[in-house]
Amino acid sequence: MADLQDLDAERPSLRVKEQKTGKHQHIMLNPLAIAIIHKRQEKHPDDIWLFQSTSSKVRRNRPQPINRRSVGRVLETIGQQITPRVRLGCHSARKTRGYCLHASGHSIEKISKILNHSSVSITMRYIGITQGDIDDSFTDLVL
Repeated sequence: MADLQDLDAERPSLRVKEQKTGKHQHIMLNPLAIAIIHKRQEKHPDDIWLFQSTSSKVRRNRPQPINRRSVGRVLETIGQQITPRVRLGCHSARKTRGYCLHASGHSIEKISKILNHSSVSITMRYIGITQGDIDDSFTDLVL
């Protein structure tokens, strides 16, 4: 989980501790992400979390970020509004990023490192590289 205080002014990035693995990630921010963060900070100057819960239960206690379940519900609703319907979840953006990195020519080893996977085979399965894709590579590339 990352909060706004983790924003490094010199090198715009977030330091995040992954909940599932406990591993640390360093995520560089592009200019659009920085602009969105600043816009949210202006709109919610008292928030300490980038996406802070507005639940009445939370407001009585100390501030909390929105939880994974809330994000999942929003993404699921968005997926149902797309034609054809798409199953979106909390990992959809992460998987899509991995797939797009692969499609743009980044090595599977680099993508594995970016996604903090313990092996390349996990990354291949994660981004949807199948035996069919491997088989197709033999007919797609003619030397």
